[in-house]
Amino acid sequence: MSKAETQIKNIKSKLRKLNNKESLIKTIIGLNLIVVMILLLNILLSFLELSGVNSIEERTILFYVGIILALVGVIYFIGIPIVKGLHFLNSPNYKKLSEKVGLYYSEINDSLINAIELSEEKNDLYSKTLSSAAIDNVHKK
Repeated sequence: MSKAETQIKNIKSKLRKLNNKESLIKTIIGLNLIVVMILLLNILLSFLELSGVNSIEERTILFYVGIILALVGVIYFIGIPIVKGLHFLNSPNYKKLSEKVGLYYSEINDSLINAIELSEEKNDLYSKTLSSAAIDNVHKK
């Protein structure tokens, strides 16, 4: 394995770690939203029960509606970010991740995107020394 391939694996590893951190943050935000949603749902259902929904059938319907809404919220706000974070459905898009990094670190914006594109292209139009020099330049930054 050449030095450039090792460096690009290192860069991609760092980009995967960034993607995992973003997924973890989305999951934590989703968990907070679920807690707030369940509390508000509980308050709403309590007010409905206090307002005169006293029959057993009506309270049973309210109970099951509350459970279903809570489960849908858990799946939407927690389940989906976890599945996306584990990359079961797709692999991380390194180009988009490098663009995100470039927004915060403008000195490596274009060079990081170019290095990712050069590593993914299996074309003989670019010399290997030029490609490895570009990748080495990004890795040093």
